[in-house]
Amino acid sequence: MAAGRLTTIFAKRPVPGAVKTRLVPPLTSEEAAELALAMLDDTVEKCAACRGFATQIAAAGEEDWFRERYPGIEVVRQEGRDLGQRLARHFGISAAARPGWSLACVGADSPHVPVERIAAAHEAIEKGADIVLGPDRGGGYYLVALKRPVAELFTRVPMSTPTMREETLGIARSLGLEVRLLEEDFDVDGIEDLDRLAREPSAVRSAALAGRFVRRRA
Repeated sequence: MAAGRLTTIFAKRPVPGAVKTRLVPPLTSEEAAELALAMLDDTVEKCAACRGFATQIAAAGEEDWFRERYPGIEVVRQEGRDLGQRLARHFGISAAARPGWSLACVGADSPHVPVERIAAAHEAIEKGADIVLGPDRGGGYYLVALKRPVAELFTRVPMSTPTMREETLGIARSLGLEVRLLEEDFDVDGIEDLDRLAREPSAVRSAALAGRFVRRRA
């Protein structure tokens, strides 16, 4: 594991009715939660196995559940009223605890994204980038990495909107930050994303589940 690199998985416990609600219907709430859990398992497993960075989980409550399910992985609490505030506070706290480290955050909605790409984000930060984004096809991003905390990148941008990435880039450039973009990819938001996920062999558990749901609909 390379010293000075931290990848944090932002997550909440996959409870029926609280996760992947845009997949319901045609999935049931229980099936959507099952898929969310599989995506989380895939994401944690691939990150924890990577020697290119350290891994932790930032949990939206129920930290003990995460510690029991993923023993050996550091678990911290997300702090803040909304996602933007939680990201801003996370980067601030992490930078204070690990000065000089490259810090990246990912979600569990893109379990197929290769760890080599996450490591490339850290490398870009180490080579001088101030912010690295992994663009998703819905207008957001599946990864954000920073050299130092910049709260405005999160608190001044409405989260989970089609313009989220462009607004983030606009603020970054207005602040004179050097920006790097990774390869565009997708995250699993709508039912059309299940077919894409089913074709991703690297997402072992979640791809198998997505394939089962796709075949059922055919």
